[in-house]
Amino acid sequence: MLGDSARAVASTNWPGVGEIDIMENVNGIPASWSTLHCGYIDGGPCNEKTGLSSGPVPNSTLGSAFHTYSMEYDRSTSPEQLRFYVDGTIVKTVSSDQMDATTWATALHHGFFVIYDVAMGGEFPGAFGQWLPTADTASGKPMLIDYLAVSVKGGSGTTPPTGTTTPTATTTPTATTTPTTTTTPTVTTTPTATTTPTTTTTPTSTTSTTPPTTGSRSAYSRIEAESYDSQSGTLTQATTDTGGGQNIAGIANNDWALYKGVDFGSTAATQFVARVASGAGGGASGLVEVRLDSLSAAPIGTFAVANTGGWQSWQTVPANISGVTGVHNVYITFTSGQPSDYVALNWLTFGGAGTTTSTPTTTPTTTSPTPTATTSTTPPTTGPRSAYDRIEAESYDTQSGTSVQATTDTGGGLNLTGIANNDWALYKGVDFGSARATQFVARVASGATGGASGLVEVRLDSLDAAPIGTFAVANTGGWQSWQTIPANISGVTGVHNVYVTFTSGQPSDYVSLNWLTFGH
Repeated sequence: MLGDSARAVASTNWPGVGEIDIMENVNGIPASWSTLHCGYIDGGPCNEKTGLSSGPVPNSTLGSAFHTYSMEYDRSTSPEQLRFYVDGTIVKTVSSDQMDATTWATALHHGFFVIYDVAMGGEFPGAFGQWLPTADTASGKPMLIDYLAVSVKGGSGTTPPTGTTTPTATTTPTATTTPTTTTTPTVTTTPTATTTPTTTTTPTSTTSTTPPTTGSRSAYSRIEAESYDSQSGTLTQATTDTGGGQNIAGIANNDWALYKGVDFGSTAATQFVARVASGAGGGASGLVEVRLDSLSAAPIGTFAVANTGGWQSWQTVPANISGVTGVHNVYITFTSGQPSDYVALNWLTFGGAGTTTSTPTTTPTTTSPTPTATTSTTPPTTGPRSAYDRIEAESYDTQSGTSVQATTDTGGGLNLTGIANNDWALYKGVDFGSARATQFVARVASGATGGASGLVEVRLDSLDAAPIGTFAVANTGGWQSWQTIPANISGVTGVHNVYVTFTSGQPSDYVSLNWLTFGH
């Protein structure tokens, strides 16, 4: 859907006028994307031209069966929320507090018109290496639409005008892609399965429990996540976890929660433990970090989390922290290289020498893989590598801490494994050209146990350089259960030595790497 004022000016006010992509698909990839575009090019509050996106939501029957894609704009909450669903399951939430009030209002406080479009070529397919149609691009393939429904619930909203919800002939490429007589019913009732989220995926309440008001909190007692003193970007919902109560959810990059007056006593705490769950799709993942007394303080401990099997499939995950004593305001911060929600938090606590807090062991089990060989393939010796070709992980120029092994992934060959905190691999002479690369994509797998997880980071020209992009990974189902995960990066041009670095708050191996590449 595009902001209604775009019609009169041929969309020259994009992206500020707002674009709500309820469903996009590209190049036949078995995944869909849901995205809000706003602000300005390049960058801005919506990270244009990428937008605030769900990232790829896997869907193996995307091209062979009907699915329901829906968007819910909730102006009854504060902050306001835009929620995207696929078959009734939430895949992305965008809140008004993620940007300034003017940008949000300019993008959303007006009417929209719907666009059905089958496009060929452009920047979206270009991000996957195919800017222009090729011999494999087939024209005349239909996009079949069963129905479009629009509804308004509560508040002072008015029924949307039907003239702006049905696309005109200029927005539908061919008569075969959007049948005009059968695809848009006149009724405006929205099926409840697609507009009302279930209690396990979307919080039904935004009211938190009351935090302690007298005395300090003990660092060694369970601190309920919803008992925050203040927060940004999170919601509360009923939990099905042991003990019931509530958890906080809807957590994405840059969200946080503050717990004031946490007393660590005089014996240093050395471990942070949290109860987390994730139903994130498309490989979305991220960090859970602990900071003391300031949002801008360096984290004292961190762990990464990805899909745990569902938004109410809970795991207790430990992480080492630097020794802490005394009373502090504790910030739990959330960082991801992807924009979609990736974690829910039920409770947290701390432990260490001299305490009675039960903390899970982080020692890897005997199921961790032992590479059968340590011989890597020979890296390219002449000419630069193209950033937009697949760079095999084992073709590093130098590395630290990794091993190679035969892979069962598509295409065979070798992958890097045995990767843990502070390991790295260097790929020299990677040529990004003159058009800025804005995406890093890697093929990863993990059989890590005990909740072990961590970051995959990209740095340019120095191990000490700040990462230009990152994503988190946890157990994918096995050391040869491969996933392709994208992450946004700051625009890169020219030729660079690329370091892929690995960071974890836990000591055990947590990831294998088969290949990497970049995109626009």
